[in-house]
Amino acid sequence: MQSIDGKIVLRNGKELIFFDANDFKVLRTVKLPVFDRCTGVHAKVVKKTNHK
Repeated sequence: MQSIDGKIVLRNGKELIFFDANDFKVLRTVKLPVFDRCTGVHAKVVKKTNHK
């Protein structure tokens, strides 16, 4: 958790949640990009494949 300009930022695994530091109301949430470990690049959607 980190405070930036009167806002509290919480990282919840797959997203960032911005709270108001005074009343703890949720201001917005931001989805984090998915990191593809196979290719080493960020991808919006990672397709599941069956490796045989």
